[in-house]
Amino acid sequence: EIEEVLSHLFLHKNVAPFQCRRLIQRFVTSNPSPTYIRHCAEAFVSGEHDGVTYSGEYGDLGAAVAAVLLDDEARSEILDADPTFGKLKEPLMKVLWLLRALEFTPADGRELELDEMQDCIGQQAHQAPSVFNFYKPDSSPPGVARDSAVYAPEGELGTSPLLICLL
Repeated sequence: EIEEVLSHLFLHKNVAPFQCRRLIQRFVTSNPSPTYIRHCAEAFVSGEHDGVTYSGEYGDLGAAVAAVLLDDEARSEILDADPTFGKLKEPLMKVLWLLRALEFTPADGRELELDEMQDCIGQQAHQAPSVFNFYKPDSSPPGVARDSAVYAPEGELGTSPLLICLL
């Protein structure tokens, strides 16, 4: 019975768009268009994208990720001018990118420990407060973004004390 329930849930018509929306939000933009989600969902369902067959089966994450990253909407330079396109960088990623840009290397070849980052920037590596990450995928910061029905999940960590500490 459990196998039947899991199979029924996995094959539900909303699984592909749901998974694709989350993948797009994570890799490309917080506000994907319905067309972008549909293209990814079609790849998830068929196991094919842009003439390339991955597994050719339902639920193919390889085809879905290819659709997410190679879709015209993900690669269009025109959308760079759209203020609702793209996504905010997470505070922890900002810290790590800064360390890379500065070509930081720990003393004595030891592993770098970023202790107590949670209190300062709102994130600690491998310490998400729930299995669903540090923020809700449908979060929208108060003000113009929320009034415009624009999502910015990473903005949930953009409180004044955390932003000041990040600086």
